[in-house]
Amino acid sequence: MELKATELDITYFRRLLVLNPNRDLKNDDPKVYDTRDNIANELRKNDGLSTKVFMESQGLLQLLFSRFIRNGKSSKAQIRSDFYEVLNFIKEHLHEPLAVAKLARNYNLSPDHFSIVFQQKFGIRPSKYIQTKRIERSETLLLTTNNSLAEIAEKTGWNTISYFNRIFKKANGKTPGEFRKQRSAV
Repeated sequence: MELKATELDITYFRRLLVLNPNRDLKNDDPKVYDTRDNIANELRKNDGLSTKVFMESQGLLQLLFSRFIRNGKSSKAQIRSDFYEVLNFIKEHLHEPLAVAKLARNYNLSPDHFSIVFQQKFGIRPSKYIQTKRIERSETLLLTTNNSLAEIAEKTGWNTISYFNRIFKKANGKTPGEFRKQRSAV
């Protein structure tokens, strides 16, 4: 099966290259590199890795290979337990555009199925969760930095400052500027 690499796949692969320098195929012919001796030599290189690098490399490889698993026997419970990774991904990428369709692709699920499983697991729709986390981070930045509203909007993934103002006011009953003034006066 052939799949087009996603941005996340490329990021994972680049990280693997950083963690494992000089680990490449010298020859792309499987008859040459897919031998018992060659595999044994590659496995011995793992002995020289720190536990952190080894574990991170294994995790990245599992993430990359998981895209090729079709209709496996993994249970719904397993899929749901893996969803905690989604929360970390969202937290680390709040400043980027985060569409439910993109998150679903990362887990090889349809957007509808992803949303259903997410809501079952966390009691909130993924788009609402993302919005809530962006508002929370915005509040933190408003209270702990002197960043302009435009900078905060950008750092928290809002498309425009007007959209940021509108959603923030809907959630807090006041604009980000009013929120900052009121809280800093306390």
